[in-house]
Amino acid sequence: MNRFFSPRSFERPLWLVDSTWIEHGPFGLWIADQLRPRLRVELGSFRGYSFSLFCQALAKHSEPWNAVAIDNWEGDKHSGFFKSKGDEIFAALSEHARLHYAPHAELKRMYFSQALSSIPDGSIDLLHIDGRHTYEDVKEDHTSWIGKLSDRAIVMFHDTQVREQDFGVWRY
Repeated sequence: MNRFFSPRSFERPLWLVDSTWIEHGPFGLWIADQLRPRLRVELGSFRGYSFSLFCQALAKHSEPWNAVAIDNWEGDKHSGFFKSKGDEIFAALSEHARLHYAPHAELKRMYFSQALSSIPDGSIDLLHIDGRHTYEDVKEDHTSWIGKLSDRAIVMFHDTQVREQDFGVWRY
């Protein structure tokens, strides 16, 4: 197991919010430390735990990096609809990113398809797909963004083990 952990894996997150990603924190810190992606893009950020965690890890390195979180901050049928709270979540996360990770962290409040043209082809080293979780949505996210991946890219999918409702990540 030691090869899957580093001292960074045990750091306390600066942005600690309720998230289904909490248990993946040590892995997120480790993979950011090992891969050192030049560009990390997150499709679906919700409260921003994984986004902030990766920014925290990447900020410790001297290599250039950027991280982009793309979300409408309205919610969906799987995470719940939080349009009224979405403004609060977005504002708090934006302020945290500005204070700790500027100018490397960017939040794009839009749909994934709207953000495609703002990311250069072949530039993403780490793509985190965590938007809507139906098979069709995950497939669309992956196939739409595949041209944006670098030749050393890793794609992470969240909720691969959830087999309730109409979650389809596990099938994709």
